[in-house]
Amino acid sequence: MARKLNQTTKFGAFLAPVADKVLVTIALVLAAEQVNSWLATIPVVIMIAR
Repeated sequence: MARKLNQTTKFGAFLAPVADKVLVTIALVLAAEQVNSWLATIPVVIMIAR
């Protein structure tokens, strides 16, 4: 609805990139857990730490 009305807030501008990073981090961790291998875990740790 906010996009439809062209409304933005400073909090929303801050929160959007943070939420994206959290979602990507969760997806990477879950993917590494599913594979259950150190070969998959090491790249995930490097990507998250970066």
